[in-house]
Amino acid sequence: MEQIEKARHFASLHEQGSPLILYNIWDAGTAKAAEQADAKAVATGSWSVAAAQGFGDGEKIPLDLLLTIVQRIVDTVALPVSVDFEGAYGTTPEQVAASTRRLIGTGAIGMNVEDRIVGGEGLYDIAAQAYAAAGASGFFVPGLVDAASIGALCRDTALPVNVMVMDGTPSAGALADLGVARISHGPGPYRTAMQQFGERARTVLSGG
Repeated sequence: MEQIEKARHFASLHEQGSPLILYNIWDAGTAKAAEQADAKAVATGSWSVAAAQGFGDGEKIPLDLLLTIVQRIVDTVALPVSVDFEGAYGTTPEQVAASTRRLIGTGAIGMNVEDRIVGGEGLYDIAAQAYAAAGASGFFVPGLVDAASIGALCRDTALPVNVMVMDGTPSAGALADLGVARISHGPGPYRTAMQQFGERARTVLSGG
């Protein structure tokens, strides 16, 4: 499947009432594991990708290294690949455009871009409708767990709404009923994997 076809297919997977579920990955190996588990698409989580390389979140991982990782993921799986691109590694429209072109060059078909400058003063007060007018294809609000607020957001914006699973998040079925079109797992899969690895390592290294 060509890149543009993957992009269109990825967009079509975002349906209210039947959300796309993304168990976020951080390298080619986890991308392959997700594909073998019948994932419909794969998406990185910025925190996980950075942590797996020994970096903190917030664009601490160098752009060149991030793009190398994304390229390996794209080359390893046949699925659409979406990337958590943080602030798109730029503080001006020109810089954001340049880094985005490089990301597209890897074969990735989607990206999350935060509405802030990394290291800046925080989120800008921009409504979901403004994103839609600017050409965004989805609206993602990490940290939103209140069912009433999620439902209101799904009703008030024409964009597909993406919710990240965390403590207190409604079940996948409940999110579907609220109108969510995409469910992401963020850093959860990485944390779970590292916890299990650590526990097994302690057992083995202690002679167990």
